[in-house]
Amino acid sequence: MSTTPSGTVLLLEDDASIRDLLALVLADDGHDVRPCGSTEEIVDLAATTPDALAVVDFWGTSHATLATDERDLLTDFAQTVPTVLVTGRGWASEEMAQEIGLAALVRKPFDVAEMSEVVRSCVAKVQADSEASSRS
Repeated sequence: MSTTPSGTVLLLEDDASIRDLLALVLADDGHDVRPCGSTEEIVDLAATTPDALAVVDFWGTSHATLATDERDLLTDFAQTVPTVLVTGRGWASEEMAQEIGLAALVRKPFDVAEMSEVVRSCVAKVQADSEASSRS
């Protein structure tokens, strides 16, 4: 196990084998990983899990575009919970990630070590933000 800051990671991935792999890697990094199987499940879990980071895949029904209602839901979610979007979909771009307010965008296929580093960095920011807000 590494000496990274541990945090709570809400993990949404529709492919069970990738979900299990990411859960194992992130847990080995010291994070409390809470796997989710649907958008509804992660939204519900996020409402009761303060100071969590969400790592999400499978947001949207089209590979070519992100529908307006799906974009609105993702934007609302990312404003509530720091969110790393993991996707190979054509509509995902760094510009879109910034517009929506994502903590990070990871393109598929991804390197597991890179994913681990992105999550580690985002968890550290979530923790720093939480500590700063508790002092104010």
